[in-house]
Amino acid sequence: MKENNVFKLLLIFIIFMHFEGFLKLYFNYNPLIHGFKYIFATIFFLIWIINIKKFKTPISYPIALFSIFVLIQFLNPLMWQGKGILLSILGLFYQIGYLPLFFIGYKILNKERIRKLMYWIIGLSTISAITAHIQYMIGHPDYLSLMPYQATNFVLSHGNVYGPIAFDLIPPTTWYMAGLIFCFYFYFLNKKRFLFSILGLNLIAAILMSGLRIGMLTSAIAIMIFLTFRIKQTLTTKNVKKIAIASIFGILLLSLLFTNVLNDRQRSRYEILKNPIKAYIEKRGFTWINTGKLILNYPFGGGLRHGGVVPDLDKRFGISPLNVYTGDNYFNIVLGELGISGFLILFILFYFITKKSINNYFNINNKESRLIIAAFFSLLIIFMMTSIYGVQGLMFWLFLSIIINIPNQFEERMDEENKIIEKSATIINTKNIFKGSILNKILKTKKDNIIFEILKNSKIISFFEYIFNIFKNSKTYRIIKKIID
Repeated sequence: MKENNVFKLLLIFIIFMHFEGFLKLYFNYNPLIHGFKYIFATIFFLIWIINIKKFKTPISYPIALFSIFVLIQFLNPLMWQGKGILLSILGLFYQIGYLPLFFIGYKILNKERIRKLMYWIIGLSTISAITAHIQYMIGHPDYLSLMPYQATNFVLSHGNVYGPIAFDLIPPTTWYMAGLIFCFYFYFLNKKRFLFSILGLNLIAAILMSGLRIGMLTSAIAIMIFLTFRIKQTLTTKNVKKIAIASIFGILLLSLLFTNVLNDRQRSRYEILKNPIKAYIEKRGFTWINTGKLILNYPFGGGLRHGGVVPDLDKRFGISPLNVYTGDNYFNIVLGELGISGFLILFILFYFITKKSINNYFNINNKESRLIIAAFFSLLIIFMMTSIYGVQGLMFWLFLSIIINIPNQFEERMDEENKIIEKSATIINTKNIFKGSILNKILKTKKDNIIFEILKNSKIISFFEYIFNIFKNSKTYRIIKKIID
C-alpha cells in the first residue's frame, strides 16, 4: 500500500474518531458503529505486519517489552474464570490496539504530512468548539430538538454538560487541547499569527466552558510544558503581551461564565476547586485505595479489564468485569491490570520516551523541528499522566512516532543540503583559484605599469624566459643574429 494512501486512510480514521460520539447517537448505539474503530485498527495492524521489516525505530525494544507484558496477561488465571475472553480482548485493544500507528507514523509521516495532520486536528477541534458555543446559545433542550437523533433519557440526563452533544455526551477536551497546542506551534513559527490566535482563543473558550476539571488542568499543564520548551521565544516582549492578553481573555470569560452562562451543575464543579485537595480525595482519591487493594490481592495483575471503560458489559454480553474501579489515571489502570511488574515495564518505556524526546529536542539545531517536538511532547506527557485509552491512545502512539522520527527528517534535509554544498564546492574552489590568478589581478588593475609588474613576476613570463634562454644559446639563434647584424 502506497504511503500516500496510508496517510489518507489515517486521516479518514481521525475524522471518524472525532465524529464517533455523534454517529453512536445518530445510529442509536448500533454495534457496527461501535466496531468500526476495530476494523480500522485491524487494517493498520495488517499494514504493520506485512511491512514489519521496514518498521525499525530507536525505541522498538521498550515498546516490544511492554507489549509482551500486556500479552502475558492472557496467561493470568483470572482471565479464564468465567469473566469472559471477550472482555480480555477488549482490554488488550485498549492497551496496545493503536500501537501499529506508532510504526506506521514513523514510516510515513514526513514534515509535510505532519503539518497536514495538525491542520486537520485544528479544523476538527474548531468545528467541535463552534458547535458547542452554538449549542449553549440555543439552550437545552431546544438544541437537542434540532439534532437528527432521538433525545433519549440517557442523552437528556447528560444534556446539562456543556457540549457539544452534537458530537458526544461529554466535551471533547482532548481535541480542544490538541488543536490549541498546534495553534501555539503555528503562532511560534510565525505562520498566520492572527488566524491561529483567533482559533486558539476559541479553543481556550471551549476548554473553560466545558466544565471538565481534568480537561482544564491537563490543557494548562500542556501549555506550560510547551512554553517551557520555548522559554526564550516565550519571554520576548511581543509574546509576553500576547500571553497577557490571552490570560485577561480567560479571566473575563470565567467571570462571564459564573455570572451569566454556567448552569448550576457546572458552577458547582468550579466552586469545588476552592479546596482542590479535598475535592480530589472525595471524587477520585478513592481510586488509589482501590488500586492498592487490587495489588495486594493480585500482585501480578487483575487482568485486562477496567470497569470505568467497559460499563454495563454484564447486561450487554453477559460478562462482568472485576468489581474494582481504578479511575482514569493510566498509572492506576496499569497497576491494576498488569500488576507491579507491568507497571515497572511501563515506567521503563516512559523513561525511554522522555529521554529520547528531550535528547532529540536539544540535539537538533532547527527551529521548526524543535517546535514540532515541543508541541507533540507536551501532549504526550499529558497522555502519559492520564490515559492512552480511546482517542488518547490513537494520538499517543501517533504523536510518539513523530517525536522519535524528527531527527531522521532533519538528517535527510541536511543530507540534501550537503549534496548541494558538495556540488557547489567545485564552484567555490574555482572562484578561489580565479581570485588569486593573474587574470583576476589584471582585470582589477587600471595602470599599465602595474600590469607590467604583474606579468613580469608571473610564472608564465618565467616560462617564456626559460624557453628564450634555450633558444638564445642555440645555433639557430647565432645564425639569425649574424644575418641581422
